Amino acid sequence: MERRAGGWYVAALPAQPANTLVAFHIEAEDGGLPAATTVVPSGAPSREALIRWGSTNAPGTFATYHLWITESTRQTWTTRDKNSNHPLQGSFVYHGERVIHSAKCMCSGSPIHARKFNGPTGSQWCDYSLEMPKNDRLLNATDVRLQMLSDDDTRLRQQLGYWAAERLGVPYLHRRYHHLFVNGVRRTPLSEYVQQPAGDVVEEFYPNDDRGPCTRSKTGSSFWTTASASRTSTPRWATFAPPMARARSPATVGTGGRARFAARRTTSRSFLGWWTP
Repeated sequence: MERRAGGWYVAALPAQPANTLVAFHIEAEDGGLPAATTVVPSGAPSREALIRWGSTNAPGTFATYHLWITESTRQTWTTRDKNSNHPLQGSFVYHGERVIHSAKCMCSGSPIHARKFNGPTGSQWCDYSLEMPKNDRLLNATDVRLQMLSDDDTRLRQQLGYWAAERLGVPYLHRRYHHLFVNGVRRTPLSEYVQQPAGDVVEEFYPNDDRGPCTRSKTGSSFWTTASASRTSTPRWATFAPPMARARSPATVGTGGRARFAARRTTSRSFLGWWTP
């Protein structure tokens, strides 16, 4: 690596054929005794930064997002539980101008939608949940949701709803159109970055009272444990939900009118609870 002005170091990687994915990490050591060392990204070599040759921006005025993952990560993501909340490692690129190598990623969506998912680059579009490092945020957020809008052919309904909220002067969430590619595979003609109800929202709409808790509620879901099951078939209820997640619901009435206590998947996710600027 070559040292440049301002404390920057530069290295050039050999050119590769298009669509080649290269993993790398950087180790640095100073001249002290004993020497201080660091590695980027943290956790390397089990966690590595990625570069993909041949990735370009889509034409037009909307930003292009690229998510790069290794083949091992893609296979794990494709074969594991579709609603797994365990993030996987990846590199995220914002419109060819900025790269976040320590991004974490997983599918996002309800158990009903997730039954159709067949991987991050599969034929069935899935939403994506990304976790950015606190010191390397995307649009001032660490919790990022990318929505494919597969159930809205107009791609305008939610935009219209939040526009109405803005005109009414009530808190709303920003939604930004973008093009999304995962390892070069395009995901829907147009996707949306969906702002999450976290600390940045509290700070934006309550600037003089931004240190309270920010909470979000979400309905629980009873669902089938097999992707091929339909709503009309006999469900096989998942049993890994905690006891507090079990609830009586009109939708779970069994034979003879007796209530069936179906295990419900815990759908709550953590956000920036206590916001500290």
